[in-house]
Amino acid sequence: MGSSRVFNAYSVWAVLAVPLVAAAVGSSVSCPDRCACMAASATVVCSDWPLQRPLLLHAAPGTRLVLRNSSGTVPDDFFANVTGVQALELVGGAGLRLGARSLAGLHAVRRLAVVDSDLAELAPHVLALLPRLESLDLSRNRLSRLYHHQFTYNTHLRRLRLVDNWLAGGVHADAFEGAERLRELELRGCALRRAPGAWFRHMPALETLDLSHNRLSSVRVADTRSWRALRTLDLSGNGIAHVEPGAFNATANLTRLDLSRNYISRLVGSGLEASWLSISNNSFTVANRSYLELPTRLRELQLSDCARLEHVGRNLLQRAPLLERLTISRNERLVEIEHGTFRHLDLLRDVDLGQNALQKLPRGLAALTLDRLEVGGNNFSCDCSLQWYVRRPPPATATAADAVRCRMGDSTVPLSEGLAHILCHPVSVTAHQRQAWSPHNGTAVLACQPAGQPTPALTWITPQRYVFHWSPAGSASGDARHPPRHTATLAAHHELDHYTVLPDGRLQVSPVAARHQGRYVCLAENDASAAAASVFLTVGVSSLHDVKMMALLMALTGCLTAIAFAIVVRLSLYIFWKCGCCICCTDELPPRAKRIKGMLDSVEQWRALQLAGLRENYNQQVAGIKDSCYQQVERIRETYKGQARYLGDMRDYGAQQIEGFRDQYLDQVRPGARLLPEPDEPGARELHLPAEPHPQVQRTSARAPARDLQVSTEDAEQDPGEPSRPLPAELSHRHLPAHREHDAARRPVLLRR
Repeated sequence: MGSSRVFNAYSVWAVLAVPLVAAAVGSSVSCPDRCACMAASATVVCSDWPLQRPLLLHAAPGTRLVLRNSSGTVPDDFFANVTGVQALELVGGAGLRLGARSLAGLHAVRRLAVVDSDLAELAPHVLALLPRLESLDLSRNRLSRLYHHQFTYNTHLRRLRLVDNWLAGGVHADAFEGAERLRELELRGCALRRAPGAWFRHMPALETLDLSHNRLSSVRVADTRSWRALRTLDLSGNGIAHVEPGAFNATANLTRLDLSRNYISRLVGSGLEASWLSISNNSFTVANRSYLELPTRLRELQLSDCARLEHVGRNLLQRAPLLERLTISRNERLVEIEHGTFRHLDLLRDVDLGQNALQKLPRGLAALTLDRLEVGGNNFSCDCSLQWYVRRPPPATATAADAVRCRMGDSTVPLSEGLAHILCHPVSVTAHQRQAWSPHNGTAVLACQPAGQPTPALTWITPQRYVFHWSPAGSASGDARHPPRHTATLAAHHELDHYTVLPDGRLQVSPVAARHQGRYVCLAENDASAAAASVFLTVGVSSLHDVKMMALLMALTGCLTAIAFAIVVRLSLYIFWKCGCCICCTDELPPRAKRIKGMLDSVEQWRALQLAGLRENYNQQVAGIKDSCYQQVERIRETYKGQARYLGDMRDYGAQQIEGFRDQYLDQVRPGARLLPEPDEPGARELHLPAEPHPQVQRTSARAPARDLQVSTEDAEQDPGEPSRPLPAELSHRHLPAHREHDAARRPVLLRR
């Protein structure tokens, strides 16, 4: 069994290798069945190859291998013996399955395409076996999921096509992580309802993005922040009805944008700056700057197949001066393109206005140098708006004048025949007011009389940018989409009630207020040309009031003139005096010298005053210091005298105390003493006293001097700086005799035994 398998493998290798080698050397040996070898393109195409048989192929480097109609699961070792293949295509297989190692052995493959193979799932790491992969095409399969880190190991991947799969809600936020070099991504027809910005933060080099034919409903700022390197973007065929303001602010490098086949009716403030723009087949009804804001770098615009478009405003292309190609065709309701739409478009070379319902041809096209002009298939009226097209030689690629037909009555005739009997004269303003005056709360009528054939229509523009249209009887208004009166933004306003356009085209303002003063512009135009004039309205008051105001004005003017003259004279005199010139001076010194002398005198006076003040201040300070010193010395002297007197008193007091103590002691220690009553007292008798004093008396006698000495010591510790304190009354000199008498009275009477 093993030997037969080996034999079959070698036989297959021989069958495939021999034709390739023969083709390389120019041999005419044919390829085996189910395979075709093309040496010129280095391609091997095998049809209906059974996937159960491993493929043996040793091809030259750079070979392209195509397997058609191979169904089933690709075995892990199917490509194990394949070398030299750099491009692999699996096309048309029914129920093809790729396992985790089905692509083993294809490490040199740079381009892989699995197309129309009914592939339902891509294993999470099946592409990790292709580290050199640069291009991957998985279009028209049944893929519903992209796993986390699906392309992490494919760091060289530059192009990825996932067209016509069913990826709604099945793409992981980090599925594209690792694809930093990816430049082209196609997600067309994948039923996506949103393309989150998380997908694109892993693709900083992405330049081409195709999200067409999905189910997107809006363009959000959060989803476009990572589109910084994007150059080509296709959002056609979705259900986009809203584009957020600033949605394209991050796409500064965007050059091509396709928004066709959506439901957009307003595109303003998106931040778009592309050079090629297609907004065909959308829901625009009016195309002007209020509904459609074009990029300033725009070079080509396509605005076709808009079934609701009826009017193109004159300001649509004002912000696109670099426009070169313009296509506004197949809009079945478009009846008017305003005459000023093509003004200042000097670079415009290709214009297609065919297959619309236009009734007039814009006059601005006559001033352009066009290489191509297509106006066929419209509903032109035979009027003067087409006269320039007949008289001027059209471009070589323009629609021939005889091929353009116009309506005359109920029939259509060739353009040259229809204009043969029409008289056209350019517009001119023959008479108009240059100045107008009206009192407050009065009525002002502004006149403007144009001439031309056909009769021109008038448009009045007020200083507040209010617009009023007037058309002659029996003709249409100059701007079919504009109401008879409106503001600059086509809105209504209560201020419009002050204005009325009279049947003859004059403008009436009533009642007049101060805010109505200003310049009014009268614009007259017909299908052949246009002209303009202006009227300045001055708002005044009654005549008497005017006289009073004029008198006040003259008086004020005279006063201001006199004041100005006086100022000029004074200024001149000041300049002469400043420069040292004096016209009226009688002394010898010039004004400058006098001024300098006065300054010196002032300085000298100031110096003398300063010196006198310093001298007086010095004397005062010296006297104050002397007084202070004298007072301090006197205070010290008084303090010293008080302390000396106090010390003398203390000395006398101490001597007296010592004397008393000595007497008491002598009395107590005298032997045989008796304390007897006085001799003159009745009942006196001899009292025998002990030789030693009583202990209580001894203690009392011992403590008394100590207490008296303590008092004296405390008095002696008084602060020398303080004035001396007087002695107690019992210690003063005048009490000393009484004290001595008291001590003598207390002295006991000593009797001999």
